[in-house]
Amino acid sequence: MAEKGGQTTFRGFDAIDKLSYKTATSVDTVCHWCPVNCQRSFIDVELVGGKGREWSKVPLAKGWERVIVNNSCPKGLVEDLSEMKVIKAGIEKTKNAYPNIADVVRKEAFRRTTS
Repeated sequence: MAEKGGQTTFRGFDAIDKLSYKTATSVDTVCHWCPVNCQRSFIDVELVGGKGREWSKVPLAKGWERVIVNNSCPKGLVEDLSEMKVIKAGIEKTKNAYPNIADVVRKEAFRRTTS
């Protein structure tokens, strides 16, 4: 992007070297949004302006941000209901934009017609 005259948001290697982070993988990081119960990992990074997650089962102080990994679906990226609503809205938008053709064919094939 920078080669084309654009701006980059890369903070530099010095900033990367100075990052403070911690990880957590435990019973408290398991995703419970579906029956699969994925064992997720939380990677918490200290960042200026980080909002923290004091309400979490794995609390995070202000000045820190969380990245969630090792999940198998978009639902595993969130911890609370308000975040889940955003994910669900995106899933519904995609479902509506790209309907399941098999469902459409099944409904049309067995639709009652008036004679």
